[in-house]
Order: sequence, then C-alpha cells, then structure tokens
Amino acid sequence: MTTLKSEEFSSRREEWEGWDLRVTTYRIGDRFFTKVDNLSPGAIIGRGEGKNAAESEREALDAAVSRLRLTRRVELTEKRLSQLNQDFEELRNQLETLKSR
Repeated sequence: MTTLKSEEFSSRREEWEGWDLRVTTYRIGDRFFTKVDNLSPGAIIGRGEGKNAAESEREALDAAVSRLRLTRRVELTEKRLSQLNQDFEELRNQLETLKSR
C-alpha cells in the first residue's frame, strides 16, 4: 500500500476587504491543494487544486472571494431592506395622520 504524505506545506494570513483569511497550501504527490478559511469563525470558504501552488491558490482564493462578495451583497441587501421597512412605516404613519385631519 502506498502512503501519501503532504509536503511543501505553507500557511499565511491575508486580509480581504476586512476579512482575516488563512491560506494553507500543501502538495500530495504531484498535486497541490489549497484551502482558504476565515479566521473568525474559522470556516473553510474556498478550496483549490492544481499542478502548482500558484494555480491551486488562485482557484481557492477565487472561490473564497466569490463567497465573501455574496456575503457582502446579502448584508447590504438586508440593511437596505430594513431601511425600506422603516421608510414604509414612516409613510404609513404620515398617511394615517393626514387621514385623521
């Protein structure tokens, strides 16, 4: 049975638009693997695989950035929706005031 072991291990921290990320890359056999996790709460948000470390990291970072952008859009959408709800309530109150005159 062949035993595979990871080699050329590297781990570094990066920051992307306010998110602290850890990029971990290693080689098993002739393939490189990368995972990107956000340090808080520590979830893996991107994975990559390639013929070399750069290819693997690019794939993993592209996936991570895509997910982080989606998260940011959801946060902005929720914030805007909350503001619209407040505006609606304010307009409703103004309408009720006008109706009672």
